[in-house]
Amino acid sequence: MSSPAVKRPRLGAPWVALIKATQTHADYKKHYGKPVIKDPAEPKRVLGLDCEMVMTKPSESAADDEAKHSLARVSLVEYKPGSPDAFNVVVDVYVKPSGIITDLLTHVSGVSAEDMRAATLTQSDARTLVEKHVRKGDVIVGHSLWSDLQSLDWTGGPACVVDTSMLVAVKNAPKLTLALDDLSQVLLGVQLHYEGTAHDSVRDAETAIRVALHIAGLDGDVPVVLAEAPPRFQRRLTLHGFPADFNVASFPGLEDGVVRVAKVSLRTEGPSTASTSVDFESGELALAAFARLPVPPAHHADGYPDAQGFLRKKLYLAGTALGEAIAYCRQAPLSATFELDVPNNKIGQVMGKKGANIIAIQRMSGVHISNTRNAKDTRLSLRASSRAKIELAVSLVTRAVAGESFDVTAAVAATSAAVAGDDAAA
Repeated sequence: MSSPAVKRPRLGAPWVALIKATQTHADYKKHYGKPVIKDPAEPKRVLGLDCEMVMTKPSESAADDEAKHSLARVSLVEYKPGSPDAFNVVVDVYVKPSGIITDLLTHVSGVSAEDMRAATLTQSDARTLVEKHVRKGDVIVGHSLWSDLQSLDWTGGPACVVDTSMLVAVKNAPKLTLALDDLSQVLLGVQLHYEGTAHDSVRDAETAIRVALHIAGLDGDVPVVLAEAPPRFQRRLTLHGFPADFNVASFPGLEDGVVRVAKVSLRTEGPSTASTSVDFESGELALAAFARLPVPPAHHADGYPDAQGFLRKKLYLAGTALGEAIAYCRQAPLSATFELDVPNNKIGQVMGKKGANIIAIQRMSGVHISNTRNAKDTRLSLRASSRAKIELAVSLVTRAVAGESFDVTAAVAATSAAVAGDDAAA
């Protein structure tokens, strides 16, 4: 005689709201394509997915810049509401990458050499295993889940997803993507990754579900908008693209008030470069250190603002342009604005190959520039902390339209005093 079927507790309508909030996020189409199910129903099951990566290159003879992230571990966790043990590990396997491992990223991934020696499953095997456990009507939850699906090479992916990175935003910084650890600390009061500890894909998959459950239980709209960035951003500088063996703690300008330096390899630039977070005792000390960082000749000493007002600098040491520093600790007040129309037959000269010219103009002038292309011309929208910076940017754009060189060290030097005076008055 068969056992009676156990009726599952209903997962509830809030999950539908989270699926829809994910689908309507500005970046959903870029990462996931068009929604497979436009009118999602209440899910039958909720599963959390997370992957860990290592760096690999195609062969021993391949250059370091050919290195990329490859799947090394995949974990799938099921949420069972009403059960004494609410989370059940469905899949947790290590994956043998097809290339040559150049960096285990153990400090981040938690993957060891022993784990890789014991791994036998291929990426395809791991994907098949995950797909086997995902049924019609399930929803998959993860943080920046698109990256995990990409690492599995899961073309098409699951029909319904909840991406927790798309459920929380920061006021006045809508494009700032918060880490899962940020959401765990701010929403759950739990720090996931303490200094010196690596990620754990089982725990991260479970935490993504817990974050989603917390948001589902809040009153108000989704995404949840935080009044300010999490504490780690408020006293931090982030440096991108430095050689992995470069000691950024000894970089000129970073001597005072540093309390923690954490290095994480970049996903897009191979194992020879790294992204480094430098935390200070206070936001004021972080800003003072940013102001002291040296920039290449002709670049504006203040740095330049990105679209959200966070200041950036291309750094310069011993005659060499290095990576870039970002001051997340403060958003610059971009009170000076200007709009400039450039004929479409000239806009290529302003933008340059792969946007190199327009980036150079921003770095030289300290101005953020966005563009909107129309039928006959392209409108450039300029924002900066002072009128003098706007005037310098307009001058550089005018030179670019005329086809002149970007060797404008003298022009920058000539306006530096005016810029400083104008900023002081702003």
